[in-house]
Amino acid sequence: MSKGPTRVLNADDEGNHGRVIEDCKRALKLCPGHVKCIYRAAKSCLDLHRYDDGLRVLSLLKVKSFCEVQLCKEPPLEKEVIDLRIKLQKRFDAENAKVAEEKELALQQKTQSTLMQDLLQQRSITWGANHFEEVMKVTNAIFS
Repeated sequence: MSKGPTRVLNADDEGNHGRVIEDCKRALKLCPGHVKCIYRAAKSCLDLHRYDDGLRVLSLLKVKSFCEVQLCKEPPLEKEVIDLRIKLQKRFDAENAKVAEEKELALQQKTQSTLMQDLLQQRSITWGANHFEEVMKVTNAIFS
């Protein structure tokens, strides 16, 4: 007898999400579109903050096949899958927005730094690295 489902459940209970994902990948090779495997793998991706992977796993449910039959048999799981998809999408979007915001802030700081360097060069002022860092701290405080 196979201990596959039991192993996935135990790993899920233990919080070993990496093993859950690997076991679900193997199970999906044997039975593509198995709703519970897809759900468990996506849920583990959510717990590991791998939102893009979770959304990719859930996209397997869009395939018109055995999945629809399984969802019809288990309507409560359908709501859980929809809720999980919404959570993954929100967190994925929030993470991307945070990364974009950090890039924008870094670009602004780099622009300020470049502007300050240009002003110093125009006035033929040469400063050491320590002096420049002090000036940038004051400049950042003023611009903030």
